[in-house]
Amino acid sequence: MAMLLRDGGEIYYELHGEGAPLLLLPGLGSDVLSWGSLVTPLAQSHHVILMDNRGAGRTRGSGPLTIGAMAADALALLEHLGHPRVHVLGHSMGGLVALTLASLAPARLDRLVLAGSFAALQPRNLQLFRGMASALEQGADRADWYQELFAWIFSEGFLGSAQAVRAAAQLAADYPLAPTPAEFRGQVEALAAWDASTGLGAVTHPTLVLAAQDDRLVLTREGRALAAALPRGTYQELPGAAHAMHLEQPEAFLAAARAFLA
Repeated sequence: MAMLLRDGGEIYYELHGEGAPLLLLPGLGSDVLSWGSLVTPLAQSHHVILMDNRGAGRTRGSGPLTIGAMAADALALLEHLGHPRVHVLGHSMGGLVALTLASLAPARLDRLVLAGSFAALQPRNLQLFRGMASALEQGADRADWYQELFAWIFSEGFLGSAQAVRAAAQLAADYPLAPTPAEFRGQVEALAAWDASTGLGAVTHPTLVLAAQDDRLVLTREGRALAAALPRGTYQELPGAAHAMHLEQPEAFLAAARAFLA
């Protein structure tokens, strides 16, 4: 656990394991804990680099909250650690940061794994996320708020009974590093301003696009379109999972990522 001072702000990061360096970039409103049980098995074969994007967790940026700024933070961390070349795995918004990083410093990246990511945010999701940001700003009950979020990112029945869902939502609501309303709004607006639909042809790294069969946020056709737009894109679909596929199907997720990165 460490902090990198950068431009008057702080980037929180963790290092685990040995091997080829692998940078993990979390999604909207998420921090290093969002990778769940994946870190330990990944660290058996890789030097895993975890970081909190600005606007989440322990990272505190002093500049604009944009996807480009998050990618610049990631590049600064790689330079600080002295890694000339790394693999990158990004989930959802983290995949957008990975794509931006690939454009910003192509020689620094080897292979990319983009899970639940997309070329541009769809209007339906922008409306959803802005509505959720407004609910936080208006003082919504945090447990209720997370319960609604879980309905979008997990498959029906994954969390079990209604009591289990409520308990998980309460646990998330009590997390001391949960994003503030301003932080969540900032990341939502960063997503709204990001659009790589015309620049994906320049990302020539081997890239695995992982989609979840039951994802209600990023539909499988969006994953296929992203893979098709990347010169060296490969598409793979995981059954029995929704947007948080790495938490619902960790073994299948790990198998796909490891096979591609090997």
